[in-house]
Amino acid sequence: MDTGNIVNNKVAIATVDYDIYELVNNLKEFKKIKKVYLILIGLQLKLFINFVSVNKYNYIYLGLHLDYTQAIEIAPEIYWIGSYLENDPFQCHPYLIENGDESVLIDPGSMLEFESLIAKTRTVTELSNIKYIILHHQDPDLCASVPEIEKLINRDDLLIVTHSRMTVLIKHYLTTSDYYEVDKNNLQLTTKNGLSLKFLTTPYCHSPGAFVSYEPRSKTLFSSDIFGGLEESWEFYATEDYFDQAKAFHASYMPGKDIFNYTLRKIEQLDISLIAPQHGSIIKNKFIPQLIDDMKNLDCGLYIDSKYNDELLDIINQLEASKEELKQKEQALKQKEQFLQNVVDGTADPIMVINCDHTISLMNDAAACLINADFIADKDNPKCYEVSHHNNKPCEGENEPCPLKMVSEQKQTVRVTHNHFLKNGEKQFVELSAKPLLDENGDVYAIIETAHDITLHRRNHEQLSQQKRLSDYKASHDDLTGLPTRELFFDRLQQSIKHAKRHKNKVAVLFIDLDNFKLINDTMGHQAGDIVLQTMAFRFQKILRQVDTVSRIGGDEFVVVFNSLKQQQDIIEVVDKLIHSVKEPMNIDGQKINITTSIGISIYPDDGVETEVLVQHADSAMYEAKALGRDTYYFFNQ
Repeated sequence: MDTGNIVNNKVAIATVDYDIYELVNNLKEFKKIKKVYLILIGLQLKLFINFVSVNKYNYIYLGLHLDYTQAIEIAPEIYWIGSYLENDPFQCHPYLIENGDESVLIDPGSMLEFESLIAKTRTVTELSNIKYIILHHQDPDLCASVPEIEKLINRDDLLIVTHSRMTVLIKHYLTTSDYYEVDKNNLQLTTKNGLSLKFLTTPYCHSPGAFVSYEPRSKTLFSSDIFGGLEESWEFYATEDYFDQAKAFHASYMPGKDIFNYTLRKIEQLDISLIAPQHGSIIKNKFIPQLIDDMKNLDCGLYIDSKYNDELLDIINQLEASKEELKQKEQALKQKEQFLQNVVDGTADPIMVINCDHTISLMNDAAACLINADFIADKDNPKCYEVSHHNNKPCEGENEPCPLKMVSEQKQTVRVTHNHFLKNGEKQFVELSAKPLLDENGDVYAIIETAHDITLHRRNHEQLSQQKRLSDYKASHDDLTGLPTRELFFDRLQQSIKHAKRHKNKVAVLFIDLDNFKLINDTMGHQAGDIVLQTMAFRFQKILRQVDTVSRIGGDEFVVVFNSLKQQQDIIEVVDKLIHSVKEPMNIDGQKINITTSIGISIYPDDGVETEVLVQHADSAMYEAKALGRDTYYFFNQ
């Protein structure tokens, strides 16, 4: 289409955005044309020219019409999935943030739009990919369809994101999902794949637990009722006169100018590119600042008793009259602050308020006593690590993690143990308790750190632990030989059997009895017998591997667990060494002693799979070895 020839080469077209009007000069040449359609390839949009409104400058406006039967992407991965209801000035708008299997459905609406919402959602993502449903308030035009949506999503981990003040009302819709209460989660939500949402509470606009959602990546504000509009002729994107539609809505639905202005002041602190309200039109950046300014001057709460304004004026007058009283209160507050400082100074434990850059903004006398001027780079702004660690860099590593870093990441109180230095350089163990101080956005701006000296406690604990280890060792080891007792032996045998079962190995159990040991006790005394037992224990341990276990289970009886047995020849070689070691002569008090041993052998799993059975069979085999003349070994044979 050669528009240049049609308009005598005086076409002026300015295309900036979806909703920006094009201007075409010289209207007279176009009066016979009703509509001009331009099909935008790849976009489900129709652009047409309507010659209805002409201003005195002979400009003609081109309007861009969207296909409302489809989901419309209003920002990267953010979709309008609402319905256009003809002749309904109260349009309701649900939105969808496509975020993989953690997608977010916002203000899904009532059953009037249910079928359209589900169909449009499915053009963007599967319903099962929705993990979060944000409900900004509890009204049915926003919540009524949630129970049916829950059934279609069918996820055990589906969460309803709302304020705790509204959960008591939303449950009456018979919802089944768990709640993610924004006021109990630092007013933010971060998904596993990185999507971040921030929440601002907007109390009484128009319910006690009302809030709005902000997506920082696209700078989109999902504003719920705020910035909504009532429009006889609905436009998808707001135009510059949108305040006229918003005015009627807010004058009726906002409770009062002061409450509404409180919310507007919070919102205008955000960097907003797009406002997506529940009602009315979507508002782009260029109209937002002026719209907020206009709304600040709007009288709200039309249904409030007329006495309200008079009462408000009375309050203002009272405030003006109380300036002197406020000054007195300010002075009293300073005195109270000084009192609290004196209280903190009276605490024996060092206390510091530490900013995010590690500088100390407040400390008590106990903390000030730690300061060694040699380690302070800036005496007006000392760092926490300079004061407590006499160091020039922050704490790090597993041994001394930085409490400030931990609290900033976790946003909750943490406790760690550190080594601190006194002013004289003496080291002490301290338990640090660090509590976050949060700003209105839920971000950590400082921590309160308390250090409690646990040096004596730690030393006592170490002594008690050492005594317990010694007591446990004595309870499980033979006093005479230092070998494991019967109880410990059976425990290790059980573990060896489990290991052998997993790795398809065998385990040998040796039952060792010293031949004619009683004769030594009777002729040379028990002291000599004890020396013999200690010597045997030493010789057995020297021959066996560390993975094996030798135990004295009573008198002159020893048992051995031999692990990872591959073939019978392996254990025969070990048994031969044990028998030979016993026969080596000993000299006790100048008297030469010769002794032999008899050894019985059972094999897991050939001779049994239970510990008691294996020991009994090895014991039986030992008696067979004695019957063969002693000084030998015998394998159990059923």
